[in-house]
Amino acid sequence: MLKNTKYIWLAASVMISTSIQASTKANVELEDMPRLASHYNQKIDAALLALNAHKYEKAFEKLSNTARWGHKESQFYLSTMYLQGQGTSQDIPKAWIWLNLALEQRNTDWVIMKRKLSELIPNDVQQALEKDVEVYRNKYGVDARGLNCRATKVVGSNRLVERCEQKWVN
Repeated sequence: MLKNTKYIWLAASVMISTSIQASTKANVELEDMPRLASHYNQKIDAALLALNAHKYEKAFEKLSNTARWGHKESQFYLSTMYLQGQGTSQDIPKAWIWLNLALEQRNTDWVIMKRKLSELIPNDVQQALEKDVEVYRNKYGVDARGLNCRATKVVGSNRLVERCEQKWVN
């Protein structure tokens, strides 16, 4: 039974790998990203508000856009939507890809989620998906989107967290 499950995962990941580039919205590129920081933040806020309001289809559409701009929190939440099938059909390989991309910004909670998700995905499938993670990283990662990652203090605490943010020219 376990052996069959591994082969099902492998077959599914290969099918997903070949269709991943086709299903990626190529029209959402840097040209579609708002030029002003305030507009950029409004788009991200609208995506997160839709998610919090349980308007999953709307949230999925908005998070898909903001995740492609390189916004790490959007990438994380898009991953959870794929994992739980919210606003889209459940797609564990895509959840894995977006989670790995989000982890360019180190976050303890996200690392824990990756550890738990990795228990569900066989190692050989994880290795097969690494190629897709790199494709996405080359399109939507920190370097591809020109993000600046740095440690910042949490308000009211001495604790530091890493934030990867868009570089804005004033």
